[in-house]
Amino acid sequence: MRKFKALLVLLLTLGLAVLLSTVALAANTTSGTCGENVTWTLDMNTGVLTISGEGWMEDYSGGVPWYSQRESITAVVIENGVTSIGDYAFDRCSNLTSVTISNSVTSIGDSAFWGCSSLTGVTLPGSVTSIGSSAFYYCSSLTSITIPSSVTSIEDAAFASCGSLTEIKVSEHNTIYCSTDGILFAKNMTELIYYPAGKTEAFYAIPDGVSIIGDYAFFSCDSLTNVTIPSGVTYIGYAAFAYCHYLESMTIPDSVTYIGERVFGWCSCLTEILVSTENMVYGSVDGVLFNKNETELICYPAGKGTSYAIPNSVITIGNWAFEGRTNLTSITIPNSVTSIGKYAFWGCNGLTSVTIPASVTSIDDWAFIDCKNLTSITLLNAITSIGWGAFSGCTSLTDVYYSGSEAEWNEIEISSNNDYLISATIHYNSTGPEDADTSGGSSSGTDAATPGDLNGDGEVNASDLTILARHVGKVETME
Repeated sequence: MRKFKALLVLLLTLGLAVLLSTVALAANTTSGTCGENVTWTLDMNTGVLTISGEGWMEDYSGGVPWYSQRESITAVVIENGVTSIGDYAFDRCSNLTSVTISNSVTSIGDSAFWGCSSLTGVTLPGSVTSIGSSAFYYCSSLTSITIPSSVTSIEDAAFASCGSLTEIKVSEHNTIYCSTDGILFAKNMTELIYYPAGKTEAFYAIPDGVSIIGDYAFFSCDSLTNVTIPSGVTYIGYAAFAYCHYLESMTIPDSVTYIGERVFGWCSCLTEILVSTENMVYGSVDGVLFNKNETELICYPAGKGTSYAIPNSVITIGNWAFEGRTNLTSITIPNSVTSIGKYAFWGCNGLTSVTIPASVTSIDDWAFIDCKNLTSITLLNAITSIGWGAFSGCTSLTDVYYSGSEAEWNEIEISSNNDYLISATIHYNSTGPEDADTSGGSSSGTDAATPGDLNGDGEVNASDLTILARHVGKVETME
């Protein structure tokens, strides 16, 4: 009897231990809804996130239900019945290494796998018809991907900044897309859609017959030093060569009639942009890209000299014109200029001062964002408006020399997110530091600004990133 009791106690103890273990494991599982009839379950013990149910998955712009636990996710399973992967669904799941997508999924949303830097491969089922904008942006470990025959739509920057991606394969049965040497083209080879950023060749000649270089086509291709554009190309898309840090020179043929914004943004070794003299839309002066009649400065190469005087013919400094020109220390803006475009001097960290002439009446949104070493600006009293975030991130800005009175300054329409400008000392009736001491007075702001706080809540968080993304309108590099 005594042995029986001991055995019974042992069995009860073991049973209780198993029960407690099961309860503990169950307690480490979280779940919820992510669509009208779609649910999610995250097992924190295994790191597996399972999406199940019927129909579409919710689209997000940030703040997915599992966002705070995203770094714990190592595998995602999309079960049969789910028809879509929502926008930003697995955004920045940096430890995600495995994705299983069922044959019921037809669409992969915008930025669905944005920043999944540990993901080395993914198999797209034959049910997928569309791949959204930036769907696999900055999947830096992704080495290869195959586009099935079912895909009819691949949006901008779907595979941009995938630094390990060496080839994009396409099913020979696909009627919209094809691949040559691992490079993604339209089926008829008239559009070059994407050149994988992980390819190692230094030189590439775009094939004859191509007429369109797509948006983000060569984005962040750091191995390239030279790309030949054939005559016959008419369109060069948005940010087509942006962040090609080692690109040295570029020649635009006579056939080109459209060049998108940011086309050579942050190309730090680019010293010249040459344009065929037969081109009827664009021109080049001393390696700088202009429109044909030289009234708009479109792009100043990031690898050029440290100082530049804009020609007197220029009326418009284009959007993004000096973006990422970190070695630029001096800029002279002539009285002919009337407008300064969006992001015109973004990230020009070499600039310490700038004078805006009287001809300029407005400064566009984000014009001098992140000019971190800019300490002073001189504004003449013709200015009537300063755009949203025009001086955001100008953390060293301490002095503004303004030729008008305090009353005139107060009439200027200064948009939000210009805290560093507002907090600077304003020297009224002054045309520069040399006469500041004898000017008609000054005032200084009292509210300290928080760098990166775009919504003014005193914190830097995901909301600020969302605001920035909406105003940029395109994805940026993770650098």
